[in-house]
Amino acid sequence: MSDPRHDLRPTPRTSPGASPLALLGDWLLNRRIEDRLSREILQVTGTTEISMREDGRIVWSESGVLVRGAADARPIPVRRELLIERRARPLDGQRGAASPDEDWMVLFADGRDFHPWTPGRAVVHPCGEDRYDGLVEIRDEREWHVTWEVTGPAKDMTIRSVLTAPQA
Repeated sequence: MSDPRHDLRPTPRTSPGASPLALLGDWLLNRRIEDRLSREILQVTGTTEISMREDGRIVWSESGVLVRGAADARPIPVRRELLIERRARPLDGQRGAASPDEDWMVLFADGRDFHPWTPGRAVVHPCGEDRYDGLVEIRDEREWHVTWEVTGPAKDMTIRSVLTAPQA
């Protein structure tokens, strides 16, 4: 029987293949990190901005504060930036979300590949001896989720991010 923590199958409300262009704008970020090795729960709250650059890349910019589980823990400012760019479709014939000849790839800020943009389908990102199993789920035009199950000799955690549109 498989471990339910590693079940990254999409829910029925997921929009497989949704373009990252559909997410342009500002989002409220709520991230919960369950670190099973340290037995800590960490919480990040803040904002995410998804914006288009002149070069055609999409910028995924997060900022907020991280709070450890202790009641007297001091908030720690956090920031992260990712890029999403169109890539030519691989020759294996698999069709992506952007067009018949293009797929999207999520990159680290320094330009290294992170994972393919495949909402509704699981992705894997090897990081040294650790493994990140992820899933992006577009619930509707007001909410999307990113979940990572991280395992390896140095890590054992679940990272769940819920992004919601600000109230009008």
